[in-house]
Amino acid sequence: MALKYNSDVFLRLYAPTLGTEYRDALNALHDVLGTYSDDVACDRLMRTLPFLQFVQEGAWRSSKTKVATEKKLKRAWSAFKKAQRPWSVE
Repeated sequence: MALKYNSDVFLRLYAPTLGTEYRDALNALHDVLGTYSDDVACDRLMRTLPFLQFVQEGAWRSSKTKVATEKKLKRAWSAFKKAQRPWSVE
């Protein structure tokens, strides 16, 4: 997510007091997207490798975690959309 890394660098460099809400929301969204990606990869791996199909507790935990992560993703996305864009501050 180039947007996260670029905003970390340039907002701190050019406008350290602006963009904290935006940067915080973007960081939270980045973290949740990483967790979501891990959950999807885990589910795919469990379906692909035959010996992992017997790990029932892991499969249950993975799907339960995925649902919780999807809720966090919706909240993080909503917060990011509402965050004040630093370039729109007058």
